[in-house]
Amino acid sequence: MGRILVLFASKSNRQAYERAVSELKERGAEFDIRILSAHKTSEELGKLLAEEGHKYSVIIAGAGLAAHLAGAVAARMTVPVIGVPCPDNFDGLDALLSTLQMPPGVPVLTVGVGMAEEAAEAAIEIAKNEKREIYIKVRSGHAEKAADTLAKMKVRYELSYALHDEAVNIRFIDLGEISSCEDGKGITINCPIATEARASDALKLLDIKKGVWVGLNRAENAAIAAAQILGKGLEVKEQRWEAAQAVLKADEEAKG
Repeated sequence: MGRILVLFASKSNRQAYERAVSELKERGAEFDIRILSAHKTSEELGKLLAEEGHKYSVIIAGAGLAAHLAGAVAARMTVPVIGVPCPDNFDGLDALLSTLQMPPGVPVLTVGVGMAEEAAEAAIEIAKNEKREIYIKVRSGHAEKAADTLAKMKVRYELSYALHDEAVNIRFIDLGEISSCEDGKGITINCPIATEARASDALKLLDIKKGVWVGLNRAENAAIAAAQILGKGLEVKEQRWEAAQAVLKADEEAKG
């Protein structure tokens, strides 16, 4: 089993990270725990990831409020990052959105607000490094988008009408059906979907209680996260390099 990094932004998140640590200890996982903030100790965070990040097969990162820690880590790493939104204001909705709603290409596998045990359980399954296949549960164009992303990265996948125990599964869930979502099999990456979503619909995301999730309609992020779980770091780096070139080109155009 690979080593796990438990990384939280503040001592005020102690209740959450102690539950994660307790679960990891009970399951016999090897891990380190650190307290570093994406905002207050950005240099120290960068140094940790640059010098020691290679030791970890998965990273649990938790924060509250403007919870940017998991996203900051995901931007620097190609291993899976599991985000734990910690409750504070708005029942943790601000932290949940800050963790979950990542831009295309940089996924954070997010658990429900305060669900540190879920993060630990998912981290253990990923750290076992036993999954070798990706299954995309067929559902309209979202499955196609995930498939296209994996195909572009040259990562093998299968389309399926069922979830598989010994695999990484990608599943699409209507935003309004999150509360009735059943447990997945194997490692299941859930992607909420909606044709339209108003600000008030964000409250439905608070129904996330089980499993790991990517942002609304982010099928490509579900695919990239699945590739990360399978250890496809090089393929993820190539995908990010292409995305970076598009941003740098736009920057050159903006400068005139």
